[in-house]
Amino acid sequence: MEKRLRARGFRVTVVRETLRYLKRAGYLDDRAFAEEWVETRARNRFIGPLRLLRELKSKGIDEETREKAVNRLFQEVEEKDLARSAAEKRRAMIRKGGEVD
Repeated sequence: MEKRLRARGFRVTVVRETLRYLKRAGYLDDRAFAEEWVETRARNRFIGPLRLLRELKSKGIDEETREKAVNRLFQEVEEKDLARSAAEKRRAMIRKGGEVD
């Protein structure tokens, strides 16, 4: 968030004040964001742990938070089940003549 605000030309003092406000209000919570991100991406898009870690890194989430979120999910979900689901989705789309990402 800081990078985005600064890239838009806001002064450093304004950025810092805004970030403090957002944190106090509960709008900036990397842990909650990371957990929600991995849950949604893994269950809806059948994405595995390595890609989830890479995506969270690209979003600026620190290593410890990334690993905790991914590890927490994969204590509940089997990686092989996600892979099978992804393969089944792909197979169904191919049979229909469509394409899947």
